[in-house]
Amino acid sequence: MNRWRKLLVRLRVILWHIIGPLRDTWTVNTKIGKMKLRYGRQDTIASNLFATGEYEADTLRWVFGLIGRRQTLLDVGANVGVTSISALRSGYATSAVAIEPDAHTFALLNENCQLNQDAGNVVTICAAAGSGRRLLSGVHLSVTNSGDSHMVSGYQAPIIKLDELPVELLPDVVWIDAQGSEYDILGGAPITAMRGAVPFVMELWPAGLQRCGVELWKMARRISQMFYWMAVVEDAQLRIYRTEKYMLEYLHALNRGNTFATVVLFNERWTVNNIPPSGFTERAE
Repeated sequence: MNRWRKLLVRLRVILWHIIGPLRDTWTVNTKIGKMKLRYGRQDTIASNLFATGEYEADTLRWVFGLIGRRQTLLDVGANVGVTSISALRSGYATSAVAIEPDAHTFALLNENCQLNQDAGNVVTICAAAGSGRRLLSGVHLSVTNSGDSHMVSGYQAPIIKLDELPVELLPDVVWIDAQGSEYDILGGAPITAMRGAVPFVMELWPAGLQRCGVELWKMARRISQMFYWMAVVEDAQLRIYRTEKYMLEYLHALNRGNTFATVVLFNERWTVNNIPPSGFTERAE
């Protein structure tokens, strides 16, 4: 991005923070189509869509460049539908199932799917994905960031196990961005993870996990029990590691840097030879 482009983006972010609170919702023309957004002071999804017309487009490119085109994307923590609609619009997936627990955000998700129905079919479900083991599981709904809903105790909300999705909604790629609730979500998805070569794309955010009461060693153990390989982009290169050897170290590295990263997880049915080079350096540890 050149200097003038960066300046324009910064000005549009400032403009969004000025005009955003003036309306309940805004319909914005983006690179993936018209999107209806609600302003939130810390909502990077809405501000990025307004300022640049896209959100995490580079992440989608490297992930689907790695795993190839898919039939059904399961989008867990779908927010307003950016990942689902982007994947359909770009031809990365043919259809999508979008799960979103926040009723207000879910309403925007449905409206955005209607605005972009020419991109492909999206089935929407208003629920929190989880293991279903905690009687008082629920969702913390952030008033400043619609993308920061996460599981807590004490707030009742419908919970769905990914393993209990009807057969017509079974995915061949799972995308999870749940602000630290990933441990509980994986607890309800062991069968899905083992069903063929279904990659799981997941945002790992140690601070979010710890906020939800999950110790990093527990998350590393759960991932290692369910998945054999992990792929991540580091320094513009694709790295492939054994989860059992590297996951805990990787989580601690992210925690020390107070940051997050998107990883792709594969079970043992997926071998390194199945993964195309795509111009990246591959390394199995």
